[in-house]
Amino acid sequence: EMLTCPLDLLPVSPQQRKRPKQICPRGVVCCGKMELFDFPAVETGHPYSGFLTPGTTAGHCLVRFSSVLQPPSSGRGARMATRMVLGPKLADAKLFPAVAVKLFRSDQESANVLFLGSKVGQVEDDFFAHCLCTQITSRMPTPLKPVVRIFQKYSDYPLALGLSGLCRQDANDTACGGDDEFNFPFCLTLKPSYQQQQNKKRASSSCPLGASFLEDLKEIPVGTILYDLYASPTPLSVRDPSRLQRIGRIISTSEMVESVPDDGLFFRHQKKDDDYELRPNWKNDLSTPVILGDGTKGTAATLAGWKLFEEQIEQGKYFDFEAISLL
Repeated sequence: EMLTCPLDLLPVSPQQRKRPKQICPRGVVCCGKMELFDFPAVETGHPYSGFLTPGTTAGHCLVRFSSVLQPPSSGRGARMATRMVLGPKLADAKLFPAVAVKLFRSDQESANVLFLGSKVGQVEDDFFAHCLCTQITSRMPTPLKPVVRIFQKYSDYPLALGLSGLCRQDANDTACGGDDEFNFPFCLTLKPSYQQQQNKKRASSSCPLGASFLEDLKEIPVGTILYDLYASPTPLSVRDPSRLQRIGRIISTSEMVESVPDDGLFFRHQKKDDDYELRPNWKNDLSTPVILGDGTKGTAATLAGWKLFEEQIEQGKYFDFEAISLL
């Protein structure tokens, strides 16, 4: 259903009022817009198309913030047991941040993009502590392998999301003129722009376990620049920080409201297989060598994800569409 259902709101059944979310169950959602910077005249290659067309704004979006999983129990005994079963990283996680963006079209199905952070979560309470990406690294702790095997039944690339559908048509249902105009990136990354101020006075006991972060998110003002948007053009570009592109940003246009497990709001996920059918050479390029800042060696297939691109952004070598266009 996550890969095939075209609906934005799941239907109501007589027996079950709505279908509760099992993944990313509790969150907050706001209206937003995605602004794309102009395509620099000095940039080589083709600009992206559809919703990523340079110089355009997708003004009718929904942005949902959630935690993929509920964090383990914080009790001392429970935590010790969890560390033994799941390992220290999963046991110490406080959040598993996820951001889903729904971009509406005039008379066609919406486009949806999901951004995720570390598979083992983060120890910070700050939802905006790290970058999020449409790719997840393939390095996998043993407890999570059975979960991934479930998704492998439906996709050869269960740890990556497709982006070609995002770039087929824009908000006005205008399709690309041909293959020369149709262009989409290998992956997208969100870098937090908003500096979260945690409400230390809130009564966390009034929130469900792992949901206290929602109270912080609800305080985000209208008109806040939430994230800068970065694109990696191809698997070959992943190893080179100067090939990373800052192409736009996401801005809130309404207050945050709670999104409960049974609200019916649905975000369809596109299989990465669709992208590789259109760019078959990318599959071979996944073997491109990549090295993380801590010396970890791998390939574009195994290491492309939030951590790699967060390190590259911090180096400041990326190609900034906005800055160059203003020169």
